[in-house]
Amino acid sequence: MLQQTAQGYAKTLDVNLDERLKPVGHSVDEMLTRLEELDTMIALVQQERCNSIGITGSLTQTLDYKAELRSLCDRIDALEKVVDDAKNNIDMLESKVDAAEKHLGITDSATKFKNLLAPIFFYSDKVIPVFRGRMEGLQVTLRNGVKIIKFNKPQRKNAINRQIYMKLTEILNQDSSDESVIVTIITGEGEYFTSGNDIKDAMEMSAGGDPEAVRIEANQVFKSLIQAFINYPKLLIAVVNGPAIGIGATMVGLCDIVYASDRATFDTPFVKLGLCCEGCSSYIFPMNMGRSKASEMILLGKKITSQEAYDSNLIARVIPHEKLEQLFNELQLYGTLPLQTLLVNKKLIVDGFKEILHNCNNRECTALFERTNSEDFYNAIATFMSRKSKL
Repeated sequence: MLQQTAQGYAKTLDVNLDERLKPVGHSVDEMLTRLEELDTMIALVQQERCNSIGITGSLTQTLDYKAELRSLCDRIDALEKVVDDAKNNIDMLESKVDAAEKHLGITDSATKFKNLLAPIFFYSDKVIPVFRGRMEGLQVTLRNGVKIIKFNKPQRKNAINRQIYMKLTEILNQDSSDESVIVTIITGEGEYFTSGNDIKDAMEMSAGGDPEAVRIEANQVFKSLIQAFINYPKLLIAVVNGPAIGIGATMVGLCDIVYASDRATFDTPFVKLGLCCEGCSSYIFPMNMGRSKASEMILLGKKITSQEAYDSNLIARVIPHEKLEQLFNELQLYGTLPLQTLLVNKKLIVDGFKEILHNCNNRECTALFERTNSEDFYNAIATFMSRKSKL
């Protein structure tokens, strides 16, 4: 029976045919109900037709039933076409899945149809969700245990505003307990990693409200982000694709591993902006680079290249810019690391100075709050705005 055939097909595929039949205007229930009605009517017609051949039948009845049977057969043909169209739609979707799997080198077919239209990737025997999100200034993806957070305001050199600080903090805090995330990579879109704090955004916020309240909130938002970096228990990797300025330069010191393009530079212009060390750089930079090189960078505002950063132990490796894509492909493999073992080992590495970093963050944020209300800072902002107006 056509009904049994349709039911068997649906059961074999283990998919929701209702969604697949939307383009042809019928649901599975509607189709099967019609088929049941047709089966019953065909049986009745056949019985009546047999009776018509007997003593009680009449030629007129026989012809009438024959015409009705022909009409019913036409309806069945139409419904069979609906089923065929549905099968074709599913075959088309299956082909797309097969093509995607082939492109990604994925061979797991056991769960292929369970979430045919859902945004998933298959890895080994696990179905691992893929998240793709885009908000103002950030692009976030998760694939096979590797989350990539990308600063995404290339038209503003990936400057970081309050919303981005808060969203990045939220992501790190949430992912700390999310077992689907093994590795987190932070990078930038376009030519810059990030040009640091979005001064224009900060000025607009101050102009639109109580400046003191804005300063208090901004300081707390920044402090919370650094706390999230310090507390993050998973593998945290920075891929510095271009210039890293201010928080962009100090942020990398809070990551477990840092790779930098040969086009990357690191710049901490705190003194000339009337500000102070941030992102625990007053501790991490001297510890990694040595006091003399760290002081040259922080106090004199010396901008260093990626090679100089490597020579100073600030980064792990310099990558030719044209090979960054290859690097990302390599890093994708670390999504298979055993999570619990990774957590134990990172904890052993950072436990010895984690509390030191929290204390350092507290001291720096206190000093930073004071500096943002200083004459030096206001003069630096006035100079900055004057230069902007001349452009």
